[in-house]
Order: sequence, then C-alpha cells, then structure tokens
Amino acid sequence: MSFAFRMMNTYLSVYIMAGGQSSRMGQEKGLVNILGKTMIEYVLDVAKSLTDRIVIVSANPDYQTLGYELIQDQISFSGPAAGIDTMLQHSSCRKNLVLSCDMPLIDAQSIRVLIDESKSFDITAATKDSGIQPFPAVFHAQCKEQWRSLLSEGYRKLQDYFQHFAVNQVDPQKLLRYNPMLFKNVNTPADITETEEFILKQSSSI
Repeated sequence: MSFAFRMMNTYLSVYIMAGGQSSRMGQEKGLVNILGKTMIEYVLDVAKSLTDRIVIVSANPDYQTLGYELIQDQISFSGPAAGIDTMLQHSSCRKNLVLSCDMPLIDAQSIRVLIDESKSFDITAATKDSGIQPFPAVFHAQCKEQWRSLLSEGYRKLQDYFQHFAVNQVDPQKLLRYNPMLFKNVNTPADITETEEFILKQSSSI
C-alpha cells in the first residue's frame, strides 16, 4: 500500500447510494448482473482502490451479502437528498466521496482527479448542461449541519441544495478525457447492453 493511498485512506470515506426506485429496470438496479458481476460490484472495485472506508446506503438487506456496512436513510421518502444527509450524519471523515450504484463505468483515475480538486470546498462536482452533476461528488464534513437544515425545511431537488454551498464546479472535460462514459447511468435493459458492449470493447483493447 502506497504512502499516498494511506494518506487518502485516513480522511476519505466512500458512500454508494443504492436506494433509488428501479421501475424502468424492473428489479433492484445495483444487483443487476453485467457480464458476471452485479452493477454495484463494479462501483465497489473503484471504491476499494481509494479507501477501505466504504458504506452502502440502502434499505434493501440483500446488499449485506457484499460484506460492507449497510445503512438506511435517516429521513425517509426524501430522495437522494436524504441519502446524502444520511452519509453526512454517519461519516467521521473530513471528505466523503458519493457514488451511485447505477454508474458501473466510473474509473479510479477520473475519481482521483475529482478528489484532488476538492481542496477545502464544501462540495466538488462536475457540471453538465442540466446543472451540477451530483454523482460522483465529494462532500466535505462541514456541510453536515446546513444540509440537514435544508432537508428539514423541505428542500428536495439537489440543484436547490447546491446554491447554499461553496461548490467547486469542475469542468467535466477534466474527467471525461480519461473516461467518456464516466457519467453513464444504467436505467434500462438497453443501457445494460450498451454498458456490456463498452466493457467488452475496453477489455479487448488492453
């Protein structure tokens, strides 16, 4: 284990959000099989290269079979904002990387760039045409009280939350140059096919 890895491991936690509804997929998204591995296992492979402080946020007990700590939202029926709140309230680390279980094509190199950009900002995330990209993103522990306050006030849309924090809006090209599929969400069977084709193409080029 390198010195840089040990240093990162002391202040970074990774939380994987796996609590969303899977109506378009017809089954629990994170546990969908893609080329012999569940979708969340692809995300876990990246998380393990960054830290051993890994937590899955979900109410589905099936994720316990993966061997990682599993926690549920402290405030129910509030969408991804509640998942981030649960993470902030639970974490004992200064910086917290938030990933989504339905993004199996993320890679460690791109994520490390995002972490390097985080510095002392409240939140560090890439921007897209629709606004700030909430996953992957790095949340500083200092967000904890303000995020809970906004959730208690009834805020639901993540873009509305971001307006209340110091956000380092990273140019997405800094990340996409390493991985053009970094932000790919897998929501449908057609997405699974596209993801499998990309993985097989990448494997054949190595």
